[in-house]
Amino acid sequence: LVPLVLALSPIAPRQLTAQSGSSPDPKKSTAPMEPPRIGGKTIKQWVDVLKSPDPSLRRDAIQTIPQFGEHSHEAVVWLVHILTTDADLTLRINAAIVLMRVEVRDKDVDRVVRALVGVLRGPTRSYQITLRYHAIVTLGRFGPDAKEAIPALQEAARDTGSWELRQAAC
Repeated sequence: LVPLVLALSPIAPRQLTAQSGSSPDPKKSTAPMEPPRIGGKTIKQWVDVLKSPDPSLRRDAIQTIPQFGEHSHEAVVWLVHILTTDADLTLRINAAIVLMRVEVRDKDVDRVVRALVGVLRGPTRSYQITLRYHAIVTLGRFGPDAKEAIPALQEAARDTGSWELRQAAC
């Protein structure tokens, strides 16, 4: 396979800070905490960057979003959109990889699994082995919740184009 496309984010993890500047004890504070910022942006602002026409900005957003931890769930819908519709293959691959690392709420699991299965079969099937590989690996994180992927994984296990694809599907 082509070496892993997802490089380290241009925004270092240590840049994750609360906007208020200090970390008050949440048990003592009655004021709502400011949302975290990375690279000066909140998760909502990074999600807006996912909508940019500039692929380099979308890449930066895709690579930054996992650093928001529990707040990263806010980007899932747009990561799925990129995975399934973006014209840029590297962004689709990065979206598949990042869907392994972000918080996916129970209500979004079916949507994510369907999108990942769509990469493997059906009208949105991709013939790009690297994208298919990362979709298979990411499906693994959902365990029994990804049971609808079994037929697609069985097909991938018989794929003659890549032993790594077959291995990941098993």
